[in-house]
Amino acid sequence: MRLRALAKINLGLDILRKREDGYHEVRMIMQTIQMYDVLEMKRVRKPGISLSVNYSYIPNDERNLVYKAAKLLMDEFQVKGGVDIHLEKFIPVACIWSRRIRARRASPGSRPRAGRRYSPGSG
Repeated sequence: MRLRALAKINLGLDILRKREDGYHEVRMIMQTIQMYDVLEMKRVRKPGISLSVNYSYIPNDERNLVYKAAKLLMDEFQVKGGVDIHLEKFIPVACIWSRRIRARRASPGSRPRAGRRYSPGSG
């Protein structure tokens, strides 16, 4: 099976509150764009998940979200055997938003937004 995993851009992001588990509850407006990664999956007899990726710096084990999703589905539906997955990565890995935040925090002339204070090195 060959699938395209479309990229999404975030048009709006509201942080609603901090949850008890330390994560934040957010409300987002997302839009898919014509950029995608390609996933090729093949069911195999050998138990487990084999994940290959076209870039060596992208993890191919349980740290990878594709691997985590495959494991979750295989466990949930008690899949016998395994799956070979190849991820062809085209969507950039770097998070542009977090780089912008870090750049703003590092800039001496930047002003905090919405009354928030940023301390150097916290980004």
